[in-house]
Amino acid sequence: MADSKREKIPELNRLNILYVEDDSDTRVIVFNLLIDLVSVVYTAENGKEGLELFQQQKPDIVITGIKMPEMNGLEMVHEIKKINPEVPIMILTSENEEGYFLQAIDLGVEKYLKKPVDPNQLLTSLYQLSLSLYQRSEINAKNEIIRTVLDSHPDFMMICQGRNIHYMNVSFQQFLNINPEQMNEQQISILDPYLVFPDNSILENISFYEVLKHASFNSGEMIIYLLNKKDDSVHTFLLHTKQIPNYPEVLISLIDITEIDKEKKFFHELAMKDPLTGAYNRNRFNSNLENEIERSLRYNHPLSLIIFDIDYFKKFNDEFGHPVGDKILINLSKLIKSNIRITDIFARYGGEEFIILLPETSIKKAAVMAENLRKLIEFNSAHNPECPKQITCSFGVTELHDDDSSETIIKRVDDALYRAKNAGRNRVEEG
Repeated sequence: MADSKREKIPELNRLNILYVEDDSDTRVIVFNLLIDLVSVVYTAENGKEGLELFQQQKPDIVITGIKMPEMNGLEMVHEIKKINPEVPIMILTSENEEGYFLQAIDLGVEKYLKKPVDPNQLLTSLYQLSLSLYQRSEINAKNEIIRTVLDSHPDFMMICQGRNIHYMNVSFQQFLNINPEQMNEQQISILDPYLVFPDNSILENISFYEVLKHASFNSGEMIIYLLNKKDDSVHTFLLHTKQIPNYPEVLISLIDITEIDKEKKFFHELAMKDPLTGAYNRNRFNSNLENEIERSLRYNHPLSLIIFDIDYFKKFNDEFGHPVGDKILINLSKLIKSNIRITDIFARYGGEEFIILLPETSIKKAAVMAENLRKLIEFNSAHNPECPKQITCSFGVTELHDDDSSETIIKRVDDALYRAKNAGRNRVEEG
């Protein structure tokens, strides 16, 4: 009979039951019912003994009476739920013990059967509990598979609900240098100190939660920057948010695109530079000029330009050849870049013509700088063994007027350069 029951209800075959009952007659009767249905039945005579068995054997289901010596059934259940809140509990009670019913519900007791135990009711209740256990184990197994996949993924993954973090994968924890024990009930604000905002970012000093809200309005994606506090490096991430269907949680992924971003910036910078001298090219200079003019006019700040070219450079090339001429251009660019401010924009504007954009600089200060550069070029070429002949440069200097555009200020500085050439070269003229 026992074998046939196991064939019909295979879910019960795998169950280990802890049965706690102080009345020996009842304990024998129920034990005989149970042993025909399940794999193993552990028995105890009181709550204290039952609690010890639970800690040792970790049964799947606990069945207990209520009134017992040393520790009653509900006291035992209270302690068991502290150890494992999910373990199913079935209470077997006499008619005169119904006052414990509400207390049992508060403790999370799943089933409540009357004594004497009806075998069919016991079988039905056990089957329901075993089915619930099976479904829970299936969910837990699937969740563990998902967790394993996410934890082994190099991209950063996080599941959030509102401001609460429900899960963060291992690679993300390692990047943030957070221990798994610290992740219980963490708020998303723990990411705030890691956020870095570029100088030109429209988002500045906002929380990570606000970043997520901004991303949700931007097709769920945006570029963010996080500080790696292990080496103080800043990493670039593509942040993606996805609402989990039928659930309130949001899946957040961060793909590290630091190297791609560096490569993109490198090629962008390369496209903005003169390939021979390494100075910015005309396109980059014009873009910067437009931005600086707008900023200077808005805040009423000074802005000046210096333009210069090498005197008689065509004759120099004809005499010494273009490879030597190219070397002169390279060395001249290095000399200028090492003698201007980091905020100044230096560019090759034409063949042997160069231009410097000087923010926050009046024409008087720009003229002084131009004169210093003129003397430096003249002296350096005279004492540089790589330069076969002393070279000089003519300079034009101007500053921004209130009614200027990029075209008008360029024309004015260009006119000043031509006046310097016409006045004998190797000199500075203001315009």
